[in-house]
Amino acid sequence: PNRMVLLAMVFGTRIARFMPGYMARAEGFNLLRKFIFSCQDKASYSICSENHKYPDLCVQGTIASAYSKYTAMTAILHAGFGVLYLDFDVIFMQDPLPYIFKRAEEAEIVISRDFGSRCINTGVTYLKAHPDSVDFMERLLIWLWHHPYEFCQKAFA
Repeated sequence: PNRMVLLAMVFGTRIARFMPGYMARAEGFNLLRKFIFSCQDKASYSICSENHKYPDLCVQGTIASAYSKYTAMTAILHAGFGVLYLDFDVIFMQDPLPYIFKRAEEAEIVISRDFGSRCINTGVTYLKAHPDSVDFMERLLIWLWHHPYEFCQKAFA
């Protein structure tokens, strides 16, 4: 649990303007020091680096795509860290880590589902730092490379 990274992708000024509040909420749960923001354009990177208590955790990208999301998750796994990916519209009502860790005691991957259905929703995805998680993500990246227009949640299923 200590070797854990939280990750969110952000792009566009319309969305990035909410980053200061999002970061304050994460800091309220003592999570900001583990939170990497994958900023997919200059506007979001600028807002992130100006507002993140740890600006080195703002990573500038250039292409807003599901592929970027999954490559970042895979890189974090390869570095030996577990990763909790959160869509930027996920709001913290409490620290999610105890709940995630409890669910992950017997699983390498934990994925949320759409409210009111049994369909997966990759907006909250936890991957344990484990060889099986790395293997799964590498295979997913290869599949997405050959199917670049596939909806990322369908690809994950």
